[in-house]
Amino acid sequence: MTLHFVFEQWLSELESELNLVEASDINEEANGNLFTFAILTLDPTPLNTEQIEDFISKCLHIYQAKNTGLAKVFYCWLDEQAGQIRTSAISASHNKLPFRCNLKSCSSSELAYSIKSNESGLFSCRQLNVWQHVI
Repeated sequence: MTLHFVFEQWLSELESELNLVEASDINEEANGNLFTFAILTLDPTPLNTEQIEDFISKCLHIYQAKNTGLAKVFYCWLDEQAGQIRTSAISASHNKLPFRCNLKSCSSSELAYSIKSNESGLFSCRQLNVWQHVI
C-alpha cells in the first residue's frame, strides 16, 4: 500500500528524531517520548483508514526499533481538539497510561477509523480510544 506523502515524511522525521527516554515520573517520560502529527496538514486529501492503520503500525515499529532498554508500552490516540495523531511510549513498570480521563483500549483498525472520522471517543462516549502495544 502506498502511504500519503505526508505520512512518509512524518515517518522519516520520527525515525531520525526519536530518542526514547526513561524516567521514574510517568508524565516526564510520556512527554519526552511524545510525537504529534497534525492531520490538518493532510487536507484536502481524504484519509483512507488502511493508510492510517499502516502509518500508526509503522510508528509502532519505529518505537520498537528505538527501544533498547526495559519493556515499554507504545500508545497512540487522536487528540480531537488539536487535530493531531499522537504517539508516545512509557516504561511498562508504570502499569498505567498517563491520562486523567477514562480510556477505551482499541485495535489499530478501530483507532484508524476513529482518526478518519475525527472521533476520539472522549466527547461522544466519555472514553478516549487508545491503541497500545508492549514493546
